Amino acid sequence: MNRNVLTMALVCLFTLTGCPQKNKGHDHKGHDHKGHKHKTRSTPRKAAKPATRAKAPKQDLTSQYEVVRKALAADDLKATLAGAKALGAWAATMKTSPQAKTYTEIAAAAKKLAATKDFAAARLAFGDLSKHTITLLTATKQTKGLTAYSCPMAKGYKKWLQADNDMANPYMGKRMLKCGGKTTLIP
Repeated sequence: MNRNVLTMALVCLFTLTGCPQKNKGHDHKGHDHKGHKHKTRSTPRKAAKPATRAKAPKQDLTSQYEVVRKALAADDLKATLAGAKALGAWAATMKTSPQAKTYTEIAAAAKKLAATKDFAAARLAFGDLSKHTITLLTATKQTKGLTAYSCPMAKGYKKWLQADNDMANPYMGKRMLKCGGKTTLIP
């Protein structure tokens, strides 16, 4: 019985695989293929991916932006500067993106933020980073799951984004964590 199953499996295998040169411009009936040089594939070919509209890699941008925002809200300057440095380096790699100009602005704003020495300068620079990030995400229609907030007491640009609904103001930090409110996602 096992021998019959093995024989049937081999017959099916050879029948289904057939000639890899099938439908290559000549008829396969009535001749053997001993003289043909065929390349065999050990793995099937992958289907080509359909072309899609270029979008910003939202997950990378928002997750790195959130690191910076949360660090500022927690009054952690060291983590803020490290997060800004990482975000700037990542944004600088997006030079071939259709949104390359905005990524360059994000990289420059993050680099400026990473070079700050105190919270006042860091929070002011974070405003520029927020403005360019909101501009990119709204232009590419990738704002789902994000909430925009605004702080009336912030200097410079007053908006920021959050991926959660528990408002934590990066412009004021722990001293006024709940200052502000929801606003539009228009830069």
